[in-house]
Amino acid sequence: MRVQADTKFHLHDDGGRFGTFRIPFSSGGKDSACGLALVETRDFNQFSPEKWLSISELERFNSIGSEKIKIQFACGRMAAKTALAIFENVARSNVDVDIANDGNGKPIVSNSAYEVSISHSGEWSVGLAFPKEFAFGVDVEQMRENRLNALKYINHESEPIPNNLQSLTVAWTMKEALSKALGLGFNLPFQELAIANFWGKDCIFECEFTKHKAFRGLAISYGNISLAMVYEKKCLWNCDIHQLLSSLRSAA
Repeated sequence: MRVQADTKFHLHDDGGRFGTFRIPFSSGGKDSACGLALVETRDFNQFSPEKWLSISELERFNSIGSEKIKIQFACGRMAAKTALAIFENVARSNVDVDIANDGNGKPIVSNSAYEVSISHSGEWSVGLAFPKEFAFGVDVEQMRENRLNALKYINHESEPIPNNLQSLTVAWTMKEALSKALGLGFNLPFQELAIANFWGKDCIFECEFTKHKAFRGLAISYGNISLAMVYEKKCLWNCDIHQLLSSLRSAA
């Protein structure tokens, strides 16, 4: 049964624009959902870390020397906690939700039935929340002309990726999202993330992977941003996922 995904765009008191998406799916005959949140970071100077970060997160935030990395860290946590709030039935303050990282960099949420995946690039941070029994990954990347040669190098000539900046960036975003879904980050060699099939239409792309056949990649490319989500094929969308992805352009 197809149901309407819950999509909202709003301004937050701390400044910046948020987009939240509750995306329903089913697996094994059971209904479930994942939650996606986008956070605009250009108004970070209005952001209050004390309202969003746990004690340990705040300590880590204050220990970061680079202002750019501090913003990315904080806004990534904001996006993840906004995505978690879509599901949390028990009222919890953001400062009570602690998101640490394991040895592979995978985010670990304290006292939650959900896991998160986090990414940030340019003016956007994104968080994806999903039930622990599933594997998802998310990534967002800015398209940059000065990265074209590096992107060509990363993709093997046997992969069916068109040789242009948009397609190569989308493919890279899908691969990074896969590495997060596997919980291993980039401890994997690039060939482990190889793409077997790659297709797209109207700025929406999909892919399948050579070695990790249980997963599928889904991405949208709009403006100079590529946003990708990788999920297990056993998860069947209960909404028009292409239409929902198209609505993301309203946030740009």
